[in-house]
Amino acid sequence: MHLELGGKNPVIVFDDADLDRALDAVIFMIYSINGERCTSSSRLLVQDTIRAEFEAKLAARVNNIKVGHPLDPATEIGPLISDEHYAKVTSEQEALAIANDTDYGLTGYVWTHDLTRALRFTDQLEAGMIWVNSEKCAPFANALWWRKSSGIGRDGGDWSFEFYMEQKHIGFATGQHKITRLGALD
Repeated sequence: MHLELGGKNPVIVFDDADLDRALDAVIFMIYSINGERCTSSSRLLVQDTIRAEFEAKLAARVNNIKVGHPLDPATEIGPLISDEHYAKVTSEQEALAIANDTDYGLTGYVWTHDLTRALRFTDQLEAGMIWVNSEKCAPFANALWWRKSSGIGRDGGDWSFEFYMEQKHIGFATGQHKITRLGALD
């Protein structure tokens, strides 16, 4: 059995990240499909040393998004409700505490060029799927991994065989083999 319930997925941007790529990904992760993807990010954590610059670029880009009727070809996204989940952080520890302070743990996104930081942070981030310097780069063959209240079980990849298929073992004899003859008189 499995049940996927989504999550309050954090995206964390550190001051050593490629800010332009992180900005593209943040906007996509928060606004694409109106934030209705299970892996959408609903919480943005930005290191305080880059907050002003990142916030200004984010506001300019978000103000340029074409919001409109879903059937209008010029529309990039449909109407939105809120984009209030945005916070500055002063340290890795603070970012980790905020990111993990939720009942959910589906995905997390970390932006940094520091490999040691990425390994240290992702090891402690309470999420089943974590991407570093990407908005989502897993092929569909990868399994979905849930933590906390984001779901039960696994889906995708080899996990799907067990869930979506009734397993059955069928054996074929491809030649003559000895069969023990219990109770035979000859």
